[in-house]
Amino acid sequence: MARSTTFHAGVMIGAMRSGTGTKKAMALAGALLLGSGVLAACSSDDTSDATPVAEALAKGLAARDLGEVPLEGDPAAYADIVAGIDAPASVEVVSVERDGGEATAELAWSWEVGGEPWSYTAEATLVEDGDDWVVRWDPSLVEPSLVTGETLDLTTSRPRRGEVLGRNGDRIVTERDVVRLGLDKSKIKQGQTRNSAKRIAQLLEITPGPYVKRAVASGDKAFVEAILLRAEDVRDRVPAAFEDVPGAVSLGTTRPLAPSKEFAAPLLGTVGEATAELIEESDGALAAGDVVGLSGLQARYDDSLRGVQGVRVSTGRATRSECSTSPTRPTASRCS
Repeated sequence: MARSTTFHAGVMIGAMRSGTGTKKAMALAGALLLGSGVLAACSSDDTSDATPVAEALAKGLAARDLGEVPLEGDPAAYADIVAGIDAPASVEVVSVERDGGEATAELAWSWEVGGEPWSYTAEATLVEDGDDWVVRWDPSLVEPSLVTGETLDLTTSRPRRGEVLGRNGDRIVTERDVVRLGLDKSKIKQGQTRNSAKRIAQLLEITPGPYVKRAVASGDKAFVEAILLRAEDVRDRVPAAFEDVPGAVSLGTTRPLAPSKEFAAPLLGTVGEATAELIEESDGALAAGDVVGLSGLQARYDDSLRGVQGVRVSTGRATRSECSTSPTRPTASRCS
């Protein structure tokens, strides 16, 4: 329609300037306007027939319900793809282009994950079925890299805690090997918790009462940490009898530590798992298992040292540990 209006105006202006043959020019302009109008209407009808179905598809994708969308394929496949991504999405139709009995709808996707938008475009194919249009299902209309059998999976990744450096850039507090010793309740019967916890406390020379109470109150599958030791201290601090206690386990990991336990301890402070009190006061910023500064510089500058959690969207067939992560900009990735 825009093309026919512009063309019509040009003819009319020419007729007015010439001063002759005005009626003939006006008649010609009218005929051209009518003809181009008919052509424009036909072209518009070609794509507008598919547009309502494309709009219905976009609405259904955003709502995670394709029950009202004419679909060539299994509508439940979409629910399977997005089951692992707990985040809202908006989907809009950018354009619909027809080519014979098929039309291609460009879809603009935008997910909100980790407080940041993850945006991209994908294409959906619509096919003509008599007087109607139906969507040909393909996983790539959800995310362009997806193939049949793959799903999207949203996970968060904890950042590596920042280091404390000396004046010359020497690492004073950095990740060092440690061992967590305690009770794994998934490895014992329910009635064994109290006795195992008491024995572990005695062997590791910690006060039994509070530890036993904490072990009893924990979930049936919980790991209840008794003590955390530097890896080099385990041989001297843990008796061989520890391994004979039902449910007693040792877990290797790392923690931000100074060169030694005594090295500027009051100033540098300590790092450990967030307490229930800290979690409650964090307004959702902390969760069980998060490592935070508990005293000294570690507590004072915890917001900077703790960093920002990352988010990762990966395909269901990917090995998570091999996928790259981003703290702010998630992307769909396939790993080998």
